Amino acid sequence: DAKQTNKPKKHHSAEKLAQIHREEIAAFRRRMGIRLSDDNRHDASIPDPVWSFRDWKCPAWWGGGGGTGHAAGTAANADNDRTNAKAKAKITSDPAWQTFHQIHQTILSNIERGKWVEPTPIQMQALPSLMERRDVMGCAPTGSGKTGAFVLPALMLAKCPEHVFYGTKTPTPQPPSPSDDRARRPQPDLRGHVRTVLLAPSRELASQLHREVLRLSANMPGKLHSVLLSKSNAGLASSNKLGGKNGLDALVSTPLRLVECIERGMRLRGVRLIVLDEADRLLDASDGGRNANGNGNEKDNGNNGKRDDEKSRK
Repeated sequence: DAKQTNKPKKHHSAEKLAQIHREEIAAFRRRMGIRLSDDNRHDASIPDPVWSFRDWKCPAWWGGGGGTGHAAGTAANADNDRTNAKAKAKITSDPAWQTFHQIHQTILSNIERGKWVEPTPIQMQALPSLMERRDVMGCAPTGSGKTGAFVLPALMLAKCPEHVFYGTKTPTPQPPSPSDDRARRPQPDLRGHVRTVLLAPSRELASQLHREVLRLSANMPGKLHSVLLSKSNAGLASSNKLGGKNGLDALVSTPLRLVECIERGMRLRGVRLIVLDEADRLLDASDGGRNANGNGNEKDNGNNGKRDDEKSRK
């Protein structure tokens, strides 16, 4: 008995630990009904699903070192020793991580004000995948939270600072000149930039999507500039004046309205994410939907906004 009590703990190799982790993640996906495509099923680079909205991680490319948005609690999963404490301190002192944390906390507050409690299966996998800037096509039943699966990362990516997203150096501030008290840190000219584009097959669905963007981005640090493309602002869009000198964070539109503005001079610069909400219906809506004047024909066919195909794709 004494020998069994004093038996040393078994130490697994890094390869064995990685295998155990993959098996645990695979079991979690099966339990939650998350299915990956055949091409991705055995791809080790696919991000792990998140367990909760607070478990939403700051990606390494953002400067978070993989720490979570909730106090970077899992920056290191080993024992809570001095090395891990230093790693956490380094992550949380990074201005890029602090920006992520502020945006994340704002989005969490907006989620808690709504009806969402925990992420749905499609949100669990889509959130980390889109935050790693991967292409994602999701298919889920009606009412499964597909809108949140792409709106939440779209807001986060849109508010990511320019130099962080593109991996460029922060402009070095210049000291004020005695002869010019207006000297200030140079700012990039983002006039005409549209950081995220969200397309819906009908005006009604586009309006619903825009309302969700506004709800989830309320009280965002630095404010999130979002526009629903319509006849009233099509002129500004065609002349690339939407959003002013800082550009536009989110543009919501139907495909034909957007095509019309592009044909009249609109340029989509600085786009980080394009979302096709209900892609199968988008293709139907844009097939032959041009009238004799070349304007977008966006009449509601009576079904738009009243159903959500179970095979809808993002």
